[in-house]
Amino acid sequence: MRDFTIEAVLFDFDGTLTKPGGIDFPGLRAALGIAPGTYALEHFESLVTGPKREEAEAILHRFEEEGAARAEPNDGAEAVVRRLRSAGLPVGMITRNRLPMIEAALRRFAHLSLEDFDVVVTRDLDIPFKPEPDTIFYAAERLGVAPERCAMVGDFVVDVEAGHQAGAVTVLLATPGEEVVPAYEPDFRIESLDELEAVLGLGS
Repeated sequence: MRDFTIEAVLFDFDGTLTKPGGIDFPGLRAALGIAPGTYALEHFESLVTGPKREEAEAILHRFEEEGAARAEPNDGAEAVVRRLRSAGLPVGMITRNRLPMIEAALRRFAHLSLEDFDVVVTRDLDIPFKPEPDTIFYAAERLGVAPERCAMVGDFVVDVEAGHQAGAVTVLLATPGEEVVPAYEPDFRIESLDELEAVLGLGS
């Protein structure tokens, strides 16, 4: 295990800060007519401008809207963000979703809002999204922290891959019933967000 010092924590949103299953990704892939294992956003981005792209965008937005409407805080999510902030650590969010959907989902949280994040990076920004590392570089710069002193916490392969390429410490949150095999081994695997501070050495 490499030596590290954590000065900021970056969270994925869907399936990490929210409970898994908010967005029906298998249903979305089926509605878009793409094979399992193909990322919906990458499929959409590959389409040329025209009716087919417009139809795909409408489907994508519908699934995201439905996911935001049924979003629930993941176990320990609100508490861990608040503890990190109380300890003086900057906290960021990096998501492939759109900002209006994040705002809608967070309205279903009792103790967490956009104001609890020092930086929020969504796909509305003109930045290559995860698994590219650009969003992590952007967030780290905004926070004034070196990428290698950030922890990237997420439930999916793109979170680990983006974090690894940026030099961040990567934490993979297990999703019940789903085996996640990223291209790079995460620095840590956790079963619950309640484990996060301990594995990063942030406990009192």
